[in-house]
Amino acid sequence: PKAWIDDFWRQFTQDTLKRLEAPLTEAGRVPFVGVGRGDIPRAVPAEQRLFVGFDLNESFLRDASLYCEAQLADAIAAPYMSGSFDLVICNMVLHHITGQGGLERCLAECARVTRPGGQLFVLEPNLYHPSGLLLNAMNAFHLYHRIAGGSDYEYALSPYKLKEICERSYGQVSLEAFTH
Repeated sequence: PKAWIDDFWRQFTQDTLKRLEAPLTEAGRVPFVGVGRGDIPRAVPAEQRLFVGFDLNESFLRDASLYCEAQLADAIAAPYMSGSFDLVICNMVLHHITGQGGLERCLAECARVTRPGGQLFVLEPNLYHPSGLLLNAMNAFHLYHRIAGGSDYEYALSPYKLKEICERSYGQVSLEAFTH
């Protein structure tokens, strides 16, 4: 039901903002990879919005431009100089990219634009959670689009595989899991 879905995303946004609170107060401009419609930037107080959101979906970017500096760009070719940012955010975007074969290139690009000692914030569906298993099962049979309207190329990720890929570029990586 719509009320449940709305409550889920409201809680998800609150949980995400809670985890981003400290990193955002220490960072300057922050690239938001795959910003979508700008749901997270919209929830940040206007005076703290220093996001540069980029995405490949022009329609979504029109919405996001109300809450951030929006740019049409690909996650595997970020239009920024190396070492430009203290913090890079990938919130609910990598599970779209992995089905298209660009996950490692995207994370390497995130590392390129992050200054030495900077942070990467990644929040993704977990392969080991029941919803992640269901997402992957539906996409294995190309059913997700028919059932839920999403792409048949979205795959929940193994946090351990994601950690392994990030460690190649960032060194030490910490994992935190949460659900609601």
